[in-house]
Amino acid sequence: MNSFWDFALTQWQKPQVEALALDVQRQHGPVVYFLLGAWLAERGQPYSPPLLASIKKKVEPMEAQLTKMRGERSTLTGADKQAALAKELALEKQLYQQLARMVPAPDSTVNPSRFCWWHQFFPHCDEAQFSIWRTTLGLD
Repeated sequence: MNSFWDFALTQWQKPQVEALALDVQRQHGPVVYFLLGAWLAERGQPYSPPLLASIKKKVEPMEAQLTKMRGERSTLTGADKQAALAKELALEKQLYQQLARMVPAPDSTVNPSRFCWWHQFFPHCDEAQFSIWRTTLGLD
């Protein structure tokens, strides 16, 4: 099974997913939750309140740091911008790898709602929104 980082890179390389992910980030919240919710669905990972709390505890400070880095990067050009982007990607990779290590192997006896994690990460979104996301990611 692909690592979370590999899954995210594969998805991000699809132009329609990149556009959607950036839209999710602008309108709904951290793109890491969008991709993590999809990866957890692909794994068949059942929802777990303790795991959700651990994920949020890990994501929130790093996402604040990434948001600051993105803002700073937007003011740069040329080699400085590329160097800032490389630092940002390294931090994202570190976060994604840490999150993947936190996720236990799924229990094959549990039949989870495939996209239950998105409901937790984006409680203000409805099933129609999630349907668009699933289709764009090719997860239907």
